[in-house]
Amino acid sequence: MAKEQERELIAQWAGRGPLSEDISRRSANAGHFRLGDNTYIAICHAKTVHYESAPGANDWDEVDEHLTAHANGWRRERNYWQVEIADNYAAPWPVTVQRRGGFELKHKAVAVGHMARDRTLTMLQKAQASAATRIAVADHADTILYPQVFTDVDILYHLGNDRLSKEVVISEAAKQRLRQTIAVQGLDAHGYLALALRLNFRGGGWSMGLRQGEETEGDIRLLPPDGQKHRGRDRLPRPAVWDGRGFFTPPPPMLTRLVNLPEYGPTLLYLLPLDWLRESVGDVAIDPAYYGGTEDGHIFGINILYATARATSTGGNDTAITAYIGQTITSGTYYVYRTYLSFDTSSIPDAATVTAATLYVCAAYDYSTTNFLIQCYRYAWSEPLLDYREANYDGAYGASATLEGTLRNTAYGWSDGTYYNMAVSPAGINKAGDSKYTLVSKEDVDNSEPTTDEYVLIRTADYSGTSSDPYLSVIYTEEKRRHPAHYMGEMAIV
Repeated sequence: MAKEQERELIAQWAGRGPLSEDISRRSANAGHFRLGDNTYIAICHAKTVHYESAPGANDWDEVDEHLTAHANGWRRERNYWQVEIADNYAAPWPVTVQRRGGFELKHKAVAVGHMARDRTLTMLQKAQASAATRIAVADHADTILYPQVFTDVDILYHLGNDRLSKEVVISEAAKQRLRQTIAVQGLDAHGYLALALRLNFRGGGWSMGLRQGEETEGDIRLLPPDGQKHRGRDRLPRPAVWDGRGFFTPPPPMLTRLVNLPEYGPTLLYLLPLDWLRESVGDVAIDPAYYGGTEDGHIFGINILYATARATSTGGNDTAITAYIGQTITSGTYYVYRTYLSFDTSSIPDAATVTAATLYVCAAYDYSTTNFLIQCYRYAWSEPLLDYREANYDGAYGASATLEGTLRNTAYGWSDGTYYNMAVSPAGINKAGDSKYTLVSKEDVDNSEPTTDEYVLIRTADYSGTSSDPYLSVIYTEEKRRHPAHYMGEMAIV
């Protein structure tokens, strides 16, 4: 099946005759179509849409993000990330993720506990058997639910094109029980809730960018053997946390610590501050285990002073299915949101001349009561996005950024599921790597304080399927016509 944007491309060019894909030009995230003797159009997605049977095989096939049933669970094979999920959490390793030609990572949430500020660990409850259910959740290809892995705590796994997210849902009842246990046992009330994730990492030359006894507030990179390029998707991103307030939840300073426990061996401890948990509203969700994912997302600033919210980042998210653009004021607190996009355009030949490029983004929700202009800047922000959060936030439309133009005036509408596009400069297409952009409110750029809601959302590459992810279309020509033998790999898409 052709990917959605490529179907649309074929429809647009239908009057010019059959449009053929040059399979030999495929890459992990791009397809190339011949428009004429020396002219091509590349569709560069913001996520992986093709995979190789083995590194360097150059036999790119289209990914399938869905699970298929197999003995004792489910499996996903036609993908960059191969996944196996057991039908019961009692399995020694309920989840296995394998990178083609790379590492294998098995994991299991084995216990919840308490960690004091002096890093003394007290285990409170072990995981229990839980029969898995395959459920439908909007905007995800597949979701597996393990109910009551711990008392009043469920675990869900969501699958996308090249990612697997794990959502641990802590109910209000579980929070109350934890508070009582801490009080009865005399534990540090200002310490951390510790979620223990047992690991089995087999690398084939790969290594984990966190050593035993170390802890981090950032991503954990999975590092390839020397000489191989590191891609942002080879990582365990920092956990996202939210409560009943959704995105308006003040982000806690989550920590991830690698330890070696006598009973479990190598174990990641995800540490959630109890002070934050005490003030949380309703159920709390911790999303601690993305394997891969994309490099788009948003960064935000939150403060009672607009100048501070605009100048200093507070948090961000590069694993959500939507990203925010704009600003608002809620209960006397200012929020400023800036979105970041990245497209690997290195499959365009070095000798090619780019003649046109167009950026496409799909709208999600419109929360604006005051209309504003969405502006696009070309900006080579640093990866991973949140590891360089403050620098990326400051640079979104700073001196190193180039204004590409206005994507949309929200006065003309911002309809959920609708693509909006704008031409971007051909000179900004990076044939040697990634072409990167930011989307910001002109009100933010102009230092204009919001008095009400003036922000919208777009769908990110983490959104399920290929019908709504951001993408670039790039038209390019080559000086010399290639030998006809090079077209043996073409395939007509109809």
